[in-house]
Amino acid sequence: MNANERESNELLLKDEVYRIVGAAMEVFNEVGHGLHEKPYENALVVEFGLQKISYSQQPRFPVVYKAVQIHEYVPDLIAESSVIVDTKVIERITDHERGQMLNGLRVLKPGLSSTSDEPNSNGSVLCSLTIRVDSRPFAVLSLLSP
Repeated sequence: MNANERESNELLLKDEVYRIVGAAMEVFNEVGHGLHEKPYENALVVEFGLQKISYSQQPRFPVVYKAVQIHEYVPDLIAESSVIVDTKVIERITDHERGQMLNGLRVLKPGLSSTSDEPNSNGSVLCSLTIRVDSRPFAVLSLLSP
């Protein structure tokens, strides 16, 4: 099945996302709410290790403009080599956070479409999922689909 035939309610990287969301819920249930973002990120690292979810914490990626590196993009975590996990301690996800996520995905996978769930010319699909706990965003998952 290609991206055009994918049903709109089908989740990309379903098994990986299920495991990552489960780990995030375990962290939230254990740690509770009210902390800054970094303790949740560090607790996810511990939980990923316990659940044998592969991850990279704060990897650095160059941001390039006209062949010159102008900055670095540093996501909180990349799990299973395919899912960007960004811990959040905010009331809601706004266009600002969505823009950050989209720009981060463009840095990691140049040429991605800027519209969620829309395939681009090379068949890649950009998708995001927000984990909500007590109606507040806890983590944003950005999925990199081949």
